[in-house]
Amino acid sequence: MYEMKQQEQDIECVFQPTLVAHSNRYNNFEENSFLLRNEAWKEQRDNKLISQRQNKITHNLTECTFQPAINNTKIPLSTQTKPEDELDFV
Repeated sequence: MYEMKQQEQDIECVFQPTLVAHSNRYNNFEENSFLLRNEAWKEQRDNKLISQRQNKITHNLTECTFQPAINNTKIPLSTQTKPEDELDFV
């Protein structure tokens, strides 16, 4: 009796949807792909932030106009003398 009702209902069902090709990709979804995409996004974001920080530092340094003249000659320590007030008393 139940089987007859089921067969009658099956005959009455005329809706038969067709699936498009791209909907199958959700059936084959891998859990790891989300993690991989998330890691790639994070790496791109971090690289972009590093680049922006470097550009900001470079931009700030271009505004600096002070350029001291540095003497590259070194005086040996043995020829340097300390003032008397800086001498250590034992």
